[in-house]
Amino acid sequence: MTYLNLDENRLTTLPTDLFDSLPFLKTLSISNNRISGLPENAFHKLITLRSLYVGSGYLKRLQNNVFKRQYLLERLSISNSYSLQALNPQVFNDLGSLQLLHLDNCNFTSSMINKALFENMPFIRG
Repeated sequence: MTYLNLDENRLTTLPTDLFDSLPFLKTLSISNNRISGLPENAFHKLITLRSLYVGSGYLKRLQNNVFKRQYLLERLSISNSYSLQALNPQVFNDLGSLQLLHLDNCNFTSSMINKALFENMPFIRG
C-alpha cells in the first residue's frame, strides 16, 4: 500500500506502532480527526513517506521528534489546527526535502513563528 486516507474519522489517539506494517507508504492523510497530540516518532517507520496531512482543530501539540526520519517528506499540511498551542523550533529538523508546508488557519501569533523553525528546510525560503 502506498496511499492511506483516514480523514474525518473519530480517531482520538495515534499509537506509535500504528504504521509499522506500512513501510512503503508514500501518502498519509489523518486530517480532521479528534487527535489532540502527535506522539514522538509517530511516523518514524514510514521512511518512504512523501506527503503527510495531519491538520485538525483538535490538534494542540506536536512533539519534537514527531517527524523524525522523514528525510524524503516533500509535502506537509498542518492546516486548520487552530488549537495548536506552540511550535518548538526543532519540530521540523528532519524535513530537509520539504517543498510545501501548509500552516494556514492555525491561529499562530508572532511569538510562535520564528526563523529557527525553517532553518533545516532549504527548499522553504522566504
